Amino acid sequence: MFCPRMLFLRTVIGSVSGSVVCALLCASVCASAVMAQQFNSVVPSRVVERVDDTRLVTLTGNTHFLARPQFDQGLADPQLRMERIVMVLKRSPQQETELDQFMVEQYDSKSPTFHHCLRPDEFGQLYGPSDADIAAVTSWLQNHGFHIYVVNKGYVTLEFSGTAAQVQEAFHTEMHHFLLNGKMHLANDRDPQISKALAPVVGGIASLHDFFPVHQSILGKYVRRDKKTGKITPVDPETSGPKPQYGFTNEEGDPQEDITPYDFATIYNLLPLWNAGITGKGQTIAISAVTDIEASDVSAFRTTFGLGGFTGTINQVHNGADPGVVTGAQVENTLDTEWSGAAAPDATVDVVITATTATTFGGQLSDSYIVENPSMFTIMSASYGGCEIGLGTAGNSTMNSIYQQGSAEGISMFESAGDQGSTGCDNSDATNFPAPAQYGLQVNGDASSPYITAVGGTEFTWQNYRTTYWSATNSASNLSNALGYIPESPWNGLAPVKSCWTGSGSPSTVLRRWSRSAITQS
Repeated sequence: MFCPRMLFLRTVIGSVSGSVVCALLCASVCASAVMAQQFNSVVPSRVVERVDDTRLVTLTGNTHFLARPQFDQGLADPQLRMERIVMVLKRSPQQETELDQFMVEQYDSKSPTFHHCLRPDEFGQLYGPSDADIAAVTSWLQNHGFHIYVVNKGYVTLEFSGTAAQVQEAFHTEMHHFLLNGKMHLANDRDPQISKALAPVVGGIASLHDFFPVHQSILGKYVRRDKKTGKITPVDPETSGPKPQYGFTNEEGDPQEDITPYDFATIYNLLPLWNAGITGKGQTIAISAVTDIEASDVSAFRTTFGLGGFTGTINQVHNGADPGVVTGAQVENTLDTEWSGAAAPDATVDVVITATTATTFGGQLSDSYIVENPSMFTIMSASYGGCEIGLGTAGNSTMNSIYQQGSAEGISMFESAGDQGSTGCDNSDATNFPAPAQYGLQVNGDASSPYITAVGGTEFTWQNYRTTYWSATNSASNLSNALGYIPESPWNGLAPVKSCWTGSGSPSTVLRRWSRSAITQS
């Protein structure tokens, strides 16, 4: 909401850095909440018929496209717990028109609502179902044995928990196991149904399967840096595919370089901003996460690359049960944390962590938590991806509604566009590459809403002009050696190229992941 709908490019070293810079420049333009005379808490109820389970409507588009008979392995355990299932609520056509107009006027300097932002409860009372409608939906769920986990203040979604048997009885669908690419999945086998009386306010069930969005990072190979000499040598260089970038000449004689925070600041001219005090101070960046991270990794990253003199802090905020460390996801969430702090070194970075359940992706729950707390967070960064066709009708509607609420509240929101290209629906579970496209052209559904900024990737094409863009030696204080801006082209690799610290955090054994590589200091 702070920045106009613009497309920001991600460099090869991270999905959020450039976005965070823009957000810091644009942040805090929302003033106090919308004026009282425009606030109308009286919303007509739309659940006007008796809730009758013999008169049903089908919520179409709510079966995952890979939940197919040829992959079906049979019914799931009826007592399987399904926690925090997400139901997306639906506003009236009139409310939709009024919300669209309000968000246009937030950009109109002549409007009385220019730069005014809503609180979550105001958003819900203005643009959500009536309290009576919410009560009708929650009562229906409770009558079918479900536990209401939370009704979000924005009245965009509600979360409830139950068993597979209760889902089958209430929604007239079955939970089955499906085997694809050697991995077992859980999903409903047909579109759910609800009482026709609830249809005016229920948009669908967004989480009845575990074909979840995937993180957008791939751990590279390792290198070792001698702390005394600064020399970098490969530990286990790749023998095929794209060559790792080690900061030295590779076996073919091609020069290689890595990107550090101060390289990024030099390339994109952030140093004058930092010197002018635009460093993120007073801003809080929320990382939409699904796993705990190691604080020592972030500390080692900041110390090694010259960020120790800044005051930015890192916190871990748990939304519900603590999932602990989730393998694979920890790399992604650590990357996002480190590079957000690298672009805005005095900002507070809060890692919002939500456990993924049997059929609900933790990242979506983290997104929802963030937009429910705009007083805590000014910027949101997420780096997961799933194709639009996989999200389905309810999933796409849910993500769009969450982002729309956050935008109306004044949160700057960024989501990685993804690196799979047009085959995003084809290779998230693939074991053999290249994975040919079978399901048509697709984009990351988590980044396709007009209310979030999709952050794409670029790569540097500098090898033939190395001395033009890079110094022959690294800075002793922060290991940077970029000389200025470097020409870019659209990223066209198989995976993101980023860097982070992983491992125990010990200075003698800590591992640093560089562009397709990691580094051991010894």
